[in-house]
Amino acid sequence: MLAGETPVLVHNSNCDLPEGYTSSPALKGDPYHPDSIAGRSAQNRELYAGSVGDRAGGLGYRTRIPAQKAPFDSHGQVVFSNGKNYITPDVDGHNVTGGWKMFSRRGQRIGTYDPDLNYLKE
Repeated sequence: MLAGETPVLVHNSNCDLPEGYTSSPALKGDPYHPDSIAGRSAQNRELYAGSVGDRAGGLGYRTRIPAQKAPFDSHGQVVFSNGKNYITPDVDGHNVTGGWKMFSRRGQRIGTYDPDLNYLKE
């Protein structure tokens, strides 16, 4: 099939290839091989991941509080508040990577939460 005035071969996946042509999957090591693409995607996610402040802000905790001003020991981690309670990054990571510890306004521990603030345990 020709497209436009200039002869250009157009191929859609739902038709047969011209005689003498064969389709072939991307070869290992090729930049378009699915494994290569997956590797680049993982690197980009890590490189362009939001900061802890961006993640907390996205969860509604926009007020940043220095660790020494928090009503609990945050182990040096920055603290964020939504006016009702506090969250701080869960750096020990025993329960989940990228999770949060949540505390009441009085500084009492409420529990451990996943990155989306779904409750995991007390």
